[in-house]
Amino acid sequence: MFTTRNIVIGVIVLAIVAVGGWWAYTTYVAPSQSAAPAPIAPVNDGSVVSATARVVPAQWAVLSFPIGGRVVAVTVEEGDQVSAGQELVRLDDATQRYAVATARANLASAEASLAQLKAGARTEDIAAAQSNLDAARANLDRVRRGATAGEIAVVQAQVNLAQAEVNRAQSNYDRIKGWGGTAEAEAAHALNIANANLAVAQAELARVKAAATPEAIAAAQAQVDAAQAAVTKLKAGATDEEIAVAQAQVDRAKAALGQAEAASSDVVLTTPFGGTVGRVSVHVGEMVTPGAPVIVVGNLDTLRVETTDLDEVSIGEVQVGQECQVTVDALPGKTLRGQVARIAPMSTAEAGGTNYTVIVELLDKDPALRWGMTAYVDIPVK
Repeated sequence: MFTTRNIVIGVIVLAIVAVGGWWAYTTYVAPSQSAAPAPIAPVNDGSVVSATARVVPAQWAVLSFPIGGRVVAVTVEEGDQVSAGQELVRLDDATQRYAVATARANLASAEASLAQLKAGARTEDIAAAQSNLDAARANLDRVRRGATAGEIAVVQAQVNLAQAEVNRAQSNYDRIKGWGGTAEAEAAHALNIANANLAVAQAELARVKAAATPEAIAAAQAQVDAAQAAVTKLKAGATDEEIAVAQAQVDRAKAALGQAEAASSDVVLTTPFGGTVGRVSVHVGEMVTPGAPVIVVGNLDTLRVETTDLDEVSIGEVQVGQECQVTVDALPGKTLRGQVARIAPMSTAEAGGTNYTVIVELLDKDPALRWGMTAYVDIPVK
């Protein structure tokens, strides 16, 4: 028999069962039947190769000096239009001007020597050489025959004079010896000089009186031979070998002058082509080092796009001639047509990996494009 208590318990049990069933249904069954599927990330199917790029001129250059020096003039500013060969920056050229002047002087000297050799000896040069030869021969004859009585008498007279001077100086010194002071010092000095002169005269007298020795004759003969060779050489003129050596010296001097003149032109930095100055990195008074960037010039008439992060996995899908789409941050909503013009044969190692540069020519032009803008390239490959 059901009692009221049993009925209440049954109701509670049924309620618990109902609540539990509803919880189970909403937790496990309902989601599997009615929940919307989770979003799925787009899959790269390989139909498009994308890369970041930058806008650059088709022709541009970073210019620098091959030498160092102090800047004395900067003739352009950023944004200026320049023509090919126009001066941009100038360095101080004092050192180069001195080098050119020295090289020119050396060349003039070498050319004068060559001309003198080709012209031959002058008459006065030959006469002077002949005079030296005559004197050498006369000296040889004197050495061979010995001194004459007259020559000995002349030298003896010089000895007598020197002896008389010694006697006079000695007498003067003996007279004031012991006095001290400047007078005594000067007298002693005069006596020393007189004795030295006497010794020289006596030595010359002994040489003149001495009989001719084989050594003296050989020395005199050597002087004659040298003088004769000088005369013969002057009369014969320069040899072919001597002229060739002189010509080589002229050629070297010309080369040195050319090198100095070329170095003098290195103080002026000019642009190799017409375009626009993109950057000026120096000011008057600053020192520059060889190879340091000074001026950046580009021809803005033709802009193109160069990729910066096209990796080695994607480069195999890219070929020259493929058309592509180019977008630029500075031109929102615009898409420009482009064409792959060139693919770099060598990779560039960047921080993000190994990349290849692809150059894209723009088929669509836009006057708002600027050098250095960031661009994005999409290349359909299938």
